[in-house]
Order: sequence, then C-alpha cells, then structure tokens
Amino acid sequence: MESGVTLEQVCELCKLCAGIMLANGAETYRAEETVNKLGEHYGLDEVEVLAIPTGVFLTLRAGTEQRNALRRITRRTIDLEKVDQANTISRALVEGRMELSDATAQLKRMECAAAPGGWQVPVLVGLSGGFFALMFGGGWMDFLLGVVAAGVTQVLARVFAKEPFSTFVTSLAGSALIAVIAQGGCRLTGQGTPGTIIIGAIMPLLPGLAMTNAIRDTMRGDLVSGVARAAEALLVAVALAVGVGVVLVADRLVWGGGL
Repeated sequence: MESGVTLEQVCELCKLCAGIMLANGAETYRAEETVNKLGEHYGLDEVEVLAIPTGVFLTLRAGTEQRNALRRITRRTIDLEKVDQANTISRALVEGRMELSDATAQLKRMECAAAPGGWQVPVLVGLSGGFFALMFGGGWMDFLLGVVAAGVTQVLARVFAKEPFSTFVTSLAGSALIAVIAQGGCRLTGQGTPGTIIIGAIMPLLPGLAMTNAIRDTMRGDLVSGVARAAEALLVAVALAVGVGVVLVADRLVWGGGL
C-alpha cells in the first residue's frame, strides 16, 4: 500500500468508480478491469471483484487487513460521458497524475450530478427521430411529426423518471404516444406516412446498446451479466412493440371497420 493511503479509501474509490460505470451503461468487464487496475496500482495483495448489471461485489486485502464491500445499482441509464469521465479518472490515478482524495471527490460530485435538464435532450432526441424518419424514406411532414413524437417521449420519460419501473413504463407509454401522434398527425394533415414516423421516432428508444453489451458480456464469459442485460433489452423491446400495437389495433377498430 502507498503511504498515507488506507484500504478503506481504496475500497470507497473502487466502489464509486465501478458503480458509476455500471449505472451509466458500461460493460461489466470494463468495471471489473478498472477495479483490478486500481488495486494493482495501490499494491493490494488480493483484489476480487464481481460486477453484474445490478451491483458490484468487492473483496480487497492488503497484508492482514481485508475489506468486503457491496454496491447496489438500482437505477441504470445510458450516459457514456460519465463512463468516459470515470475511466479517465482511474487512468489518471494509475498514471500518478491525480491524488486519491481528489479522484474520490470528483467521482462523488459526478454521482450526485443531476441529469441534463432544460430543452436540450427533448430537442436533440426529437431531431434524431425526425432524421431517422427521413432516412427511412419519409418526407418533410414525416420529419416534423417524427421530431414532435420523439421529443414528447423524452418529456414523458422525465415524468416517470422516479418510478420503480421507469424504463418499462416509459417504453410502453412512449411508444403508444408515438403511434398516437403519427396516426393523428397524418389524419389531421392528410400528409405523411404513419409507419415511417413511428419507426423513426421509436429508434431513440430501442435498447441497442444494452443488447450490444449483453452480447459482449456473454462472449467474454460473463453469463449472468449477459443474460440479465439481454432480458432487460428484450423486455424494453416487447414494451415498445405492445405500445405501438395497441394503438394501431385500436385505430383500426375505430376508423377501419374492425380487424
């Protein structure tokens, strides 16, 4: 162990770093490698870490002193900027460009930082939905309705952000709202293609990164993490499909004379 550094401090640092990475969309092996490198840097005799999407388990030993720790991950999102920041801090520590106390303070501030507010996220996600609609062959009305539909889903996501099933509820309600806006907008204006709008606006909600991480974890032998991430991605995909399907069926029953 480095002089002036306690095992308790190293344990707190590892918990913070791994927890932030897991909570913001990093692969489980990346969180484990970060802890192992930090333990090696501080000269620990034993470093055992198990990371899964819902938590990280640590056992650190230096001489006769040992610390066991558990960090529970209750809310997960996709924020690759925080993953990169945590990774940058860990590298700065290993390279000797940062003190442990400074790194711990930065990680705590990062963990407590609120999600981006204001209009930026709805506008940017809305634009991505509109451009996806264009990419799938839509016209200018498809673009405009795609922007509105995708942007509104982000407002809806903030409403349900504190709910225990926020991801599932947002996916289900958001996809249904997208279908309502697409169908209603096209019917009111007499222009646009509902299917193109729905596909474009729903793209930002698809769990692409979660499925990618599930495949990567499985290929690296992290079967528990891989299966858990795949199940979560599948649940979100089913919620998106059900939300759109219910609205389309209801629309056809009301306006199309039945199935």
